[in-house]
Amino acid sequence: MYNPFGNLPLKIISLFFAFVLWFVVEIDREFSWEFDFPVVVSGLPKNYVIVDSIPQFIPVTLSGKGSDLIKLVFKPGRVTIKADGFKYGRKIHTLSREQVELPYPNIEILRVGPPNQLSFFVDEYAQKELPVVSRVFVVPSESFVQTGEPELTPSRVIIAGPSSLLKKIDSLYTLPETLKNVSGNYSTIVPISPPAQTVRLFPRSVRISVPVERIVEKEFSDVPVLIKPAKSGKSYMLQPRSVDVILAGAESELKNMETRNINAFVDLSATGNESEEIKPTVVVPPPLRIVKITPERVKLIKR
Repeated sequence: MYNPFGNLPLKIISLFFAFVLWFVVEIDREFSWEFDFPVVVSGLPKNYVIVDSIPQFIPVTLSGKGSDLIKLVFKPGRVTIKADGFKYGRKIHTLSREQVELPYPNIEILRVGPPNQLSFFVDEYAQKELPVVSRVFVVPSESFVQTGEPELTPSRVIIAGPSSLLKKIDSLYTLPETLKNVSGNYSTIVPISPPAQTVRLFPRSVRISVPVERIVEKEFSDVPVLIKPAKSGKSYMLQPRSVDVILAGAESELKNMETRNINAFVDLSATGNESEEIKPTVVVPPPLRIVKITPERVKLIKR
């Protein structure tokens, strides 16, 4: 019975040598092939910049021996645009064979492109300093509170690029980001969002520092309750004349807080009945919040 796997090693070796022989014969033949060569702009004056995007690669059709063409896979050529004489304005640049640089001889250039024409605008190069605006949203952990706006370091950066574009930009922004479960002062590096591909930023990121503190409570005793007089001119008194107030907020904000900074009052324009119990209005500096007022109501007595 015929065994197709008989003498398998010998068959594999024979197949390998057959392939090598075919490759040696074929590689010495003439071929034409299309390669994608990188585009390089050289010699552009330092006070100018190209605004529009130029293709990163341009197809180039070549003809030559297979042994020469295969080398371009490992070391490709390039298309060079010499911009030494470029000035301000719109340019229509025609690509030619003379602009193709090949690392190996004996290869014929058949065609460059498409496209074989490039349209781009050459603008003056400029730079200016702009403020950076934070787009970072902070979510403090439970029992913590943000006590101030995020601080950016540096707060201003240098932007460089086309003059016509820079005239339209007044500020830069960080990439949007949400910082969750922040407990205590927090600092991290955030990137700046570039307004266009044709600009450069120095630096490209900033450090953001966020003040976050633990929420504490503090009691303020004997806060006087004032009376906003009624339009009728009647005279009243309160029983009691003061209340105790418990406030909650960041420790640094409560540390310098005093009783005189709390405004408590009753408005007689909303009432006028003798012996009526009124809930006093208590106003505290933000972002402090009121936890409890004792007593919750005071008695209005006509004198």
